Amino acid sequence: MVIMLSLRSNSHTRITYIAISKRYSNYDFLLTIPEEFRSRDLLNFLKFCPKDLLQLGKSFNFFELSLKYQIPIPLDFSIIYEDNIEKHSLYLSKGNQVKIFCVDSNIKNINSIIEILKKFPGRKYYYFYNSSKNQKKQFNNLSSSTIHNFFELLEKIKADKNKIVVDFPYLATFSFTPNSKFTDNNPYYSFVPSETNFATLNQFLNNLWDKDHENQFNINPKDDTNNALNNKGKFTRQEVLLKQIKLIDNFSKISYTNKISIPVSPIESIYNPLLLILPFHNPNIKKNIPNRNSIKLGNGKVNLKKFISLLQPEQGSNYIMNLILPDSDFDKIESIEPLMKFQKNLINRLRFLDDLSYLHASFFNSPVLRLPILGKSINKELSFFKPSSFQSHSKLKNRKKIRKTIKKLGIKITSKKIAPKIINYLKERDGQIVAISDLPVEWMDIDGIPLCFTHDVCRLPETPLGGVLNHFNVNNLTELKISKDVYQKVLVIYGSDDSEFKKWRHVVEKLKSIRKFNSAFCSSIIEVKNSIDKYKPDILIFDCHGGTDSKDSSSYLIIGNQKLTNKIIIEKNITAPIIFLSACGTAPNYGFFNSIAQGFFETGAISVTTTFLPVDINHSSFIYYRLLNNLNETIHSKVHKNWLEFISHVIRTSSVFEAFKSITTEYESNEELDLIKAQIISELLFFHKRRSVYLKMNKLISKITNKNSNSFTEQIPEYLYYSHLGRSDLIYFEYWLSEKKLANNKK
Repeated sequence: MVIMLSLRSNSHTRITYIAISKRYSNYDFLLTIPEEFRSRDLLNFLKFCPKDLLQLGKSFNFFELSLKYQIPIPLDFSIIYEDNIEKHSLYLSKGNQVKIFCVDSNIKNINSIIEILKKFPGRKYYYFYNSSKNQKKQFNNLSSSTIHNFFELLEKIKADKNKIVVDFPYLATFSFTPNSKFTDNNPYYSFVPSETNFATLNQFLNNLWDKDHENQFNINPKDDTNNALNNKGKFTRQEVLLKQIKLIDNFSKISYTNKISIPVSPIESIYNPLLLILPFHNPNIKKNIPNRNSIKLGNGKVNLKKFISLLQPEQGSNYIMNLILPDSDFDKIESIEPLMKFQKNLINRLRFLDDLSYLHASFFNSPVLRLPILGKSINKELSFFKPSSFQSHSKLKNRKKIRKTIKKLGIKITSKKIAPKIINYLKERDGQIVAISDLPVEWMDIDGIPLCFTHDVCRLPETPLGGVLNHFNVNNLTELKISKDVYQKVLVIYGSDDSEFKKWRHVVEKLKSIRKFNSAFCSSIIEVKNSIDKYKPDILIFDCHGGTDSKDSSSYLIIGNQKLTNKIIIEKNITAPIIFLSACGTAPNYGFFNSIAQGFFETGAISVTTTFLPVDINHSSFIYYRLLNNLNETIHSKVHKNWLEFISHVIRTSSVFEAFKSITTEYESNEELDLIKAQIISELLFFHKRRSVYLKMNKLISKITNKNSNSFTEQIPEYLYYSHLGRSDLIYFEYWLSEKKLANNKK
């Protein structure tokens, strides 16, 4: 039996960070920060700590290992709740690794918790977060290994070297003294979104891991704020981020240029994934404001719509947010406490995303680009894609107009909010993109071309906020590799008996006889459950209708005449590591924050390919047919390194098939046409050729047909209807990894 999903491997020298948290109540408000992270203490501490003991001497060499062999090395961080320690005793007892227990100061029986933790093996240190000054003094008495910041952690590790060497003798000649000579290459800025890049640069420059450099943080944040206020319409802060991104990328570029890391394929990207964060004010958030009917400001109830408009200010190009209370309609306010509470929540929300971005960046020391928060300025363009408009989109006349509507939204997202220098850099940056956003960042207009046509993009929904953390936890603990025997673990579920579905089912079943994957027609949810229990798939494809429910902003799949919802998915554990939904509108992008993907993620999925809009059954069926067919070549070659690269190519090239399909009636037997189509699809494998392919398609088809043709730019762009949710960039093909290792071991 093929097993692709396994625990992520750990080196002996890797440092383990474990948060022992109080068990807090669950909050229903989707944009509330998980109570465990109400204070920035914990995440702010983690981002400046080393991942591994080996970094304390030769940090760049440690980074090179990850780059050479494409080994994700995330910060080894997990959370255990105070009432659950005994259940995790096996995990806590593993190995003699250096362990840092980050203990929540709000735990009542904290003394007994420390006594339990002391029993576990390994060199242990204790960091207390959410604590007052008086508590910090008290905690000093709990253990001589108590630390208050990352500087003290490094000092204690250095002082305890002889004790650590007892467990790891091969470290006897290794220096635990960071070589901190590169401070000028990594200046600290007080602009919060820049802190992650600063911390990431430090991971291979180790220019901060010396107490002599503690004064780097002694910068007055007011200076940065005043400068930004004086340059509201400019991009000075984005230029800081761009400078940091280029510095981080430069290490990858140097490694490839100097052949420190050997590529195994001509299409292999140069740079590690870029983490792109685009926060957004959900237009339907009023449904989720707790006790919204009792909100009062002054003598009477305030118009909820006006109140929410105050809670959802946008940021300008230089991240300046207007939090000023307007006079009109609020002149009799007795207390603005509720308003200030929600506005404070917004600031905390942005800081939480900034801090959390480090954990996701840590897999590959990725640079982070956090863009200004958007809101109602794009709601008009975005509203064309709400589910209530799906029926209208199904009409052919309207479907033909949708390209212009998508382009208009893509331009609106990027215009005036993203620095031209960043647009130009993204345009040329050969690397995948991991986005954190509720917006369709795939549609961002990059100098006239949608981002997802030139780049491989996967996305983590911003809402709910806790979900972004869960994506890290799952990928930190487990890793997924696609083996040569993957077809044994592929399952296609047919959920509709409609004639069009049956036609394609016949086509897919013929392919099944060749590729030997599994399939099942299911007319009920229990049949879906039974099929999954039988085949235990690693790749699960649903071919059925989809639907939405505005009451809870959710989407669902239709199996026979039953609705497969998130609740049922979780109750019956219907899931697989990789899921592809060939169904309509499974992840709407206007006001919906509870797509069916959330249910799959809660049950352990790593990647879920969903749809923004209703898809044409012929187009969508052909896409997943090609996925199933092309997978055979990919698992036996070194073309695609990860699932994101593979699935992005399958969907991107569908635009070529559709463009040529419009002229095949007259030119059906034209061999020249088939060769040209194959050539274009091959060119789209290469990042640096995608832009030119996009721009030349119309002329190319016109030349073939001897007619003026806009069959490419005027087609219904269904490749833009798909979104890959989850960290599909971390799902590697086993064959590619073996070839990567072989190539770099020869060096």
